[in-house]
Amino acid sequence: MNLIAPRPGGALQRLLGVAPAPLAAAMRQAMARVTGPPLDSAPLGGITAFLQPEPPDRLLGGQKARLRLLAGWQQRLEAACQIGPFLPADPAAALLPAAAWTSVLAESAAGLAAALARDGASQEWQLTLAWPPARLLAPHREALRPWQGAAPAALAAEIGRLVAAEMAARVAAVEAALASATRQWRRQPAATPHEAGFLLLIGRDGMAALEAALQGLPADLAEAASADLRGPMPPVHFAAWRVAECRPDALRQAWSLLGLGEGADAASLRRSWRRRAAALHPDAGPAADGAAMAQARDAYRLLAPLLRDSGTDLPGLLRQAGPRLVPAETPEGAWDDR
Repeated sequence: MNLIAPRPGGALQRLLGVAPAPLAAAMRQAMARVTGPPLDSAPLGGITAFLQPEPPDRLLGGQKARLRLLAGWQQRLEAACQIGPFLPADPAAALLPAAAWTSVLAESAAGLAAALARDGASQEWQLTLAWPPARLLAPHREALRPWQGAAPAALAAEIGRLVAAEMAARVAAVEAALASATRQWRRQPAATPHEAGFLLLIGRDGMAALEAALQGLPADLAEAASADLRGPMPPVHFAAWRVAECRPDALRQAWSLLGLGEGADAASLRRSWRRRAAALHPDAGPAADGAAMAQARDAYRLLAPLLRDSGTDLPGLLRQAGPRLVPAETPEGAWDDR
């Protein structure tokens, strides 16, 4: 039985994610406590998908309205994560007309169930570490004395260089600790030069190992540091699924751009992308072309999920045209591995 509530033909629905069917009732109740659009459920065998209608005036309410929607979405994912395993959707790419979701979810049910079993029990945390600038500069007081009479810009540049060197040592130590205590981690842009931000992926029972790793940092590097750890969230930045529109014209263009043969699979697609990227990369000399490389990257992003599990020819790919749910993109660093 499909529990997706009837919506007007042009109404949009956003996929929040999927969870094991036995937890569906408790998870829906937890998410419903967060103020927001009404929740819909779609049973898919052993899993259940959760969706919510997109407010029709979402683009007219301005930045504040959009931020409220985003905050509500995040709070609902946090509530779901507290109940049990949850595989999230990409909030920026999980929107379709309500009438389209039934067939899209049914087509993706097996892949979603496998991904939920593999990734759903992982949790995402945001870690920000900060050190007082005075503490970072304390070892360099004598070295800075000759700079006191220098021009302000020159003094600021020297202070920035010293802070960067001190932060590099601390970040390296933190990264080594995270490598042993997390499943994956990623750097995040820092708000100030004396901060370091990380996105962490850990198991539901992995918090003790993470805390032990951070407490084991060298005392001289950890001294005076403050830590802000926020979560848990489902693995939004690591395993979120998204909607790919897969228009026939875009599929043809991507296939041609990467020079794929009559039949292709994931391995041949990677080889084609790497050859194209190597020829267009900024390090390639006169042949470098940033715009063309971006087009090739977009082509790879479109085709990779469709060829991930099997090979096909272009006519077979065109038969798959239309909106589809696809797994999280391969991290860009992996595309460039040689």
